[in-house]
Amino acid sequence: MKVSKIWSLLKKRRLIVVMEGKDCKWIGDGIAAYSITNLPILDSGIMQALLDVSDKAWDNFEYEERKVAFDESDFVGNEIGLEEMPISIWYKDMELILLEGDNKIFFIQSKYTEPIRDTEYLSFSYRPSDKIIVARNGMFITGVISPVNLADTEFIQVIYKIYKLMNPMLEGDDDI
Repeated sequence: MKVSKIWSLLKKRRLIVVMEGKDCKWIGDGIAAYSITNLPILDSGIMQALLDVSDKAWDNFEYEERKVAFDESDFVGNEIGLEEMPISIWYKDMELILLEGDNKIFFIQSKYTEPIRDTEYLSFSYRPSDKIIVARNGMFITGVISPVNLADTEFIQVIYKIYKLMNPMLEGDDDI
C-alpha cells in the first residue's frame, strides 16, 4: 500500500477521517478508507504534521474521529465477488472503474484505487449490508470504497447513445 497516495487524497479533499478499528486504524476522506497498522496515536496535530500542511492551510481542513461504520471482518456471508471490467469511463470529472458481479454493475472512482493498486493479489467485492466496495490483498481487507451512484437519466442516456453509435461497427458497417 502506498501511504503517500492516501495522504494525497486527503489533501485534495481536505477531509481527514480517522477510525479506530479492532486491529488497525482506518484513515480516509469519507469516501474511502484504508487499513493502516503501526501508527502512533493520531490526533489533528499529528495528522497535520504527517500531511505536512501549514497552520494557515490546516484551517481549510476538516478532521474527524469516527467509529468504524462497517463490518471489519475479512469476509461476510452476503458479499458479491466483483471483477474489474477492462474499461474505465470519464464522467463529470471522475475517472470511473467498472466492477461487475452477480448481474450488477458498480462504479468506483479510479483515484481511490491508487493507494492499493500495487497490491499483489488485489480483489474487490460488494457488501450489501454496508453498501461498500471492499478491496483486499489476498484474503485481508486493505480498503473500503463507497460506490458512485450513477442512476441518473443523463448518464444512462450517454451510455445508450454510445451503444447506438457503436452498433453499426458490430454489424460490420464499412463506413466506420
